[in-house]
Amino acid sequence: MLLIFFIDVLKIDKAVFIGHDWGGKMVWRMCMYHPERVFAVCGVCTPYDPPRKTYLSLEAVISRVPQFKYQQFLADTATSGRMSHEIFTQRSTLISETELQYYVEQYEHSKFASACQTYATGKIDFDNELGLPSTIQHRALFIGAAKDPVLKPELAKGMARFVPNLEMKFIEDAGHWVLWEQKEEVNAILSEWLAKISTELGYDGMPTAMEPSVWQEWQHEFMTTPEGIKVHYVDVGPRDGLPVVMVHGWPDLWFGWRNITNDLVALLDALKIEKAVFIGHDWGGNMAWRMCLYHPERVLAVCGVCTPFSPPREQYLSLEVMCGILPQFKYQLFLADATNAGKALDASPRRLLTAIFRGKTEQGPESEVLPLREWLMAVDSDLDHMIFKERSAMISEQEMQYYIGQYAQSKLTSACWTYATRKMDFESEKELPTTIEHPALFIGAADDPVLKPEMASGMPKVMSNLEMKLVKDAGHWVLFEQYEEVNAILSEWLAKISAP
Repeated sequence: MLLIFFIDVLKIDKAVFIGHDWGGKMVWRMCMYHPERVFAVCGVCTPYDPPRKTYLSLEAVISRVPQFKYQQFLADTATSGRMSHEIFTQRSTLISETELQYYVEQYEHSKFASACQTYATGKIDFDNELGLPSTIQHRALFIGAAKDPVLKPELAKGMARFVPNLEMKFIEDAGHWVLWEQKEEVNAILSEWLAKISTELGYDGMPTAMEPSVWQEWQHEFMTTPEGIKVHYVDVGPRDGLPVVMVHGWPDLWFGWRNITNDLVALLDALKIEKAVFIGHDWGGNMAWRMCLYHPERVLAVCGVCTPFSPPREQYLSLEVMCGILPQFKYQLFLADATNAGKALDASPRRLLTAIFRGKTEQGPESEVLPLREWLMAVDSDLDHMIFKERSAMISEQEMQYYIGQYAQSKLTSACWTYATRKMDFESEKELPTTIEHPALFIGAADDPVLKPEMASGMPKVMSNLEMKLVKDAGHWVLFEQYEEVNAILSEWLAKISAP
């Protein structure tokens, strides 16, 4: 969970967690996933909703709570529209022009697409929460806003049954943005509640409240979670005071995320490994190359199988433009619509995996061979084709069942988002080096129809210590088709790499 890694980075053993909107949901969940790291918890506007025993779809939620209908729009990132109304042109007096400009600049950089995924992961969240406790024993506070049109105060009426140490406060004349509308009353409620907790825990003092006029002076920091999320946070207050983590919701700030590879660093840290050799296939290859750029000091050597190294670009290249240069990548246009593509692929993992795990000669008669994008779009259909029915000889039924079982649990939607983050990846890589100096190996597959070996022709110009090998009679799944040859190449290369 993001918050546990956050307090680890700050070397905080336990903290009080306070969250508004989706941040409220996160802090309630912190009590369930990591109760030992929580002193106390507070949700502003967001009531605690215990894990359910049976899955409730977004449509079913909306039938019970109609004011949540807007989430259907946010859960479908492909939806868009325009309309004219004064709410789009007249700034509220709640926020100054300087503050609004700050929000605009931050979202121009981080974009909204990733944040919208919060609304599209209901089933994943449900599966993850199976088996978690339904009660919270910590000291807790709920602050409701009487005029919140979405998170109406009455949604919190059942909380006391699941949170026995709960205090509840309601603020009149305030809506969802109660932190702005009635900030003085919120501060008073929180100060009183935190003072009691601080006294009980033996802390001498509490952080003093800061006026909004000095927000520009606060210290901004960044950290990256094991899941590869880049998080922006503001660290204020005395280090010897009670640790308090305040988490906001969408589309509020401060918070930002990126899909990058730093989860590998966390893996090394967890295993107490200072440096390692990184070997990756397909998107794993891209991660291994990027590890050299983000964390060169943690890399002994690096190898990409099928995936050539592509240095960070000076100018952004959209997916559409890239597909014009490399037509074999057109399938990514389908996958980049992550929500809809994930839904289609999750409808039949067996059809997908049966079709994708096969070699060059297992595609059926030449006259019936389907382009990759076309058959991906046909996974959730009744299209009758041999690639959906006849399992390849390269994978056993037991191995196939394992893949199906794993994806039935983890789903494909989140994996599809790899294809939808090109612009964010470009922004994240702007300041990275364009060369790799580590000992490196590229293993190409002669018959790979997508990551064609000729794509690696420019690698020696940007990698001074590169070896290149080409495996014949193998396609993209060279690790299945010619595993003995791949093993021999890797064994010979690894023997030359000195241990740290």
